[in-house]
Amino acid sequence: MAGPEWQVHLGDDADRDFDDILDWTARTFGPGQKTVYADAIAAAIRMLAGGPDAPSAKQRSDIMPGVWTLRVGAIRPRARHFLLYEVTGPRTIRVLRILHDNMDLQRHLSDDVWEADP
Repeated sequence: MAGPEWQVHLGDDADRDFDDILDWTARTFGPGQKTVYADAIAAAIRMLAGGPDAPSAKQRSDIMPGVWTLRVGAIRPRARHFLLYEVTGPRTIRVLRILHDNMDLQRHLSDDVWEADP
């Protein structure tokens, strides 16, 4: 029997990333693909309710101490985004950013992300 679910919250930057990704997807590929991609990202976020060590998640201390990544491609194989997240308390996860896999993850996960969202 599984334990209680983890609480997963989007930080301000991750929330903006989500909106920006969906806006770009709608403009580039149309509203149908926007819905498909929104569902894939939302499913990846829901996967974290099982804990930070979700299938295909990786600890990424090379980016920043305490940071984990989860590829949205674990849900939708052609998806090219990562969730970057941290454990913020007992059974609590905060998604810091949602970034494309060709981005420099460390550069886009600057110290201000840690201070912006308590």
